[in-house]
Amino acid sequence: MGSLADQHFEDQNALLAKANLNSQINKITAFLEDLRTLVAQLSPLRGRKQIVLMSSSFPEGVLWTPEGAHLRARMEAIYQQAAASDVVIHGVSLSGIAGPVDLTSRTGRDDSLGDGPRTEAQLAQLAFEDRWDAGRDTLIALAHGTGGHAILPRNDFGKALSEVDQIS
Repeated sequence: MGSLADQHFEDQNALLAKANLNSQINKITAFLEDLRTLVAQLSPLRGRKQIVLMSSSFPEGVLWTPEGAHLRARMEAIYQQAAASDVVIHGVSLSGIAGPVDLTSRTGRDDSLGDGPRTEAQLAQLAFEDRWDAGRDTLIALAHGTGGHAILPRNDFGKALSEVDQIS
């Protein structure tokens, strides 16, 4: 009886994993379509057009599944369209921005807590982010594929935007 229940749970887990993958693919497809539309809308303008994409990107593992082949093809199409339209994407990775975040501050950090000692949970989160920058490679690919630059996590919006300003 136990093995039948185990098999049922394995089947349910497989169905959930498939549904999660399909959900991620749908979100990525919609994002890439929006990006393609933006590049197309910028195309008629003269001169170099620059998009600053601030994102933690999307899970790169999805791109390398058999189901993700069409996503890679969409990215390649965006690279070609951007080159033909003189559009570059600069990617600013938010995957290293540690919370809490204050969008009203110049740096994006909430400095009200000061630079005092971090809690155990904050240290664990920072260690996790250092080890696993999920999706950062896709942000770099979008930037480099269009002739732009990728700015890696600085935990300081001011520095990241200054770097984008210097590049452009």
